[in-house]
Amino acid sequence: MGLDSKLSQKAIGLRDNTAKMMDSIVDRLDPYYESATFPEWVLEYLRLLKINGLTIKGYGSPGLNTVEMGAIVFEIAKRDAGLASFMLVHNAIGMAVVDSLGDSEQKQRILTPAVNFEKVLAFGLTEPNVGSDASNLTTVAEKV
Repeated sequence: MGLDSKLSQKAIGLRDNTAKMMDSIVDRLDPYYESATFPEWVLEYLRLLKINGLTIKGYGSPGLNTVEMGAIVFEIAKRDAGLASFMLVHNAIGMAVVDSLGDSEQKQRILTPAVNFEKVLAFGLTEPNVGSDASNLTTVAEKV
């Protein structure tokens, strides 16, 4: 499809390195898939790739565009959809919200360690007594 023409040389290198890394570990992921557990050891491999942060500018992130992000996550998803989901939630939901809505102090405090996987970010959608009602999460948080 000629999509490499839409990627920077940096993104092509990151994508290719991601594919190689995933090929080198894919067989080790099977037991985690079977047991529905997370392979925490993978975080070090992802950290070394320097892909975390995906589209965020600064904080040690690669600052990719959306197509470049998709190319990298695709390489992960081809081998393990769960790990790709983890990367997308951590990056596109967790870190992107802080990047878009956080103040300078919050960004520095949260994004830098999140890029290094010292913190893992997510979005809590389902809560006791609320179900999947994201608009009510504030109400639940206020009651706690």
